[in-house]
Amino acid sequence: MATQHSNRAAAWLSAALLVAGSLVFVGGGAQHPKAATAFGTVGTEEFYRTFASHIAHQPNWIPIHALILIGPLLWAVAVPRLATVEGGNDLPFIPALDDLASRALLLGAALWAIAFVLDGFVAPNTASAIQAAAPGDLPAMLLSFRIHQVTMVRLGLVSWILIGLAMAIYGTTMLAHARSRRGRSLLGTFGIAIGLWPIAATITGEFNPGPFTSSLWNVTALASAFWFAAFGVSLVARGRAVAVPAPRDATSILAHQS
Repeated sequence: MATQHSNRAAAWLSAALLVAGSLVFVGGGAQHPKAATAFGTVGTEEFYRTFASHIAHQPNWIPIHALILIGPLLWAVAVPRLATVEGGNDLPFIPALDDLASRALLLGAALWAIAFVLDGFVAPNTASAIQAAAPGDLPAMLLSFRIHQVTMVRLGLVSWILIGLAMAIYGTTMLAHARSRRGRSLLGTFGIAIGLWPIAATITGEFNPGPFTSSLWNVTALASAFWFAAFGVSLVARGRAVAVPAPRDATSILAHQS
């Protein structure tokens, strides 16, 4: 009974953190300008000049990026081992998938944090210096800003591929355990589709040079946040189902009494 209460509390904690991560991630992202359209043609000097000017004059730039940064960190901290939650004894490959998914998610979240430290906390300093630079110093300052942004967007691409890979693996694990539970099957399938999308988008060039300059980034981010939140809710729903003992037939009762 104590173990059952402990598992239920862990499920609620994971669910709360997963939902909170999705909410802060979406809340920060909703306030961020669309890089694909807001600053001109991606990669040009005018793009970086306009981008730097926007950052320098955006008073809540740092809070926005702090929210975007925190979301995936909460996901990485909150996601439990599915072999424990689902019961992986009958499927020996599940623990290996668990380890692979958790490593991918942790590494992706770590790289995500680095990318958004650059964009949220380093970029404002460079942008302010560009605004105050003498004409002769401007090309060098713009080059420095461009290097920061290229580094950030490439880190963002690698980190989101890793986060997507984790989603796809978790989705596969859910499908393996779903059996006749339609909701779990749908959630698992959804996780696989959303998780593999960043790889497909990178191969096709849609996420070039990174996801943030794609017109499909907002949809991708929202779908991913929804999946992590729904995953958290499913943990609580499954915990309630497991808490209700299955009826025992007459044969099992007699065997227990004997």
